[in-house]
Amino acid sequence: MKQLFASVLVVALLSSFASAQEDLWQIYNSGDRQAALDRGTELLKESPDDRDLHHLVGRALADLGRNEEARPHLEFCIDGDVRDWRYAWSLFYLGGIEVAEGGFEAAREAWLEVRDSQITQHVVRSAATNLR
Repeated sequence: MKQLFASVLVVALLSSFASAQEDLWQIYNSGDRQAALDRGTELLKESPDDRDLHHLVGRALADLGRNEEARPHLEFCIDGDVRDWRYAWSLFYLGGIEVAEGGFEAAREAWLEVRDSQITQHVVRSAATNLR
């Protein structure tokens, strides 16, 4: 009985966390970057190794022009061997930060890597547009 209760509790907690992340993306996509940042930062305290949260917090910070704060969150998503949409979009945003800081060659290299990754059409198209 204890094992069943523990299993149900774990499933409920995971479901609740997934729901919180979906809500967070809805807030971000609504354009309220500050609210997304505030909520994402709260969730990161509970799950400091969550790539989804680091990605969203980094994007929100970059969108708010807080590039210095955004960089470590986005770099968290490109460290390691995982090459997924979080990797591609984080690298894309890091390219934008490089441009803002005058690092045009570093931005070009980031966007070339994103373009050549072929991870998702949207990020590939966005990178290709920035390379023009």
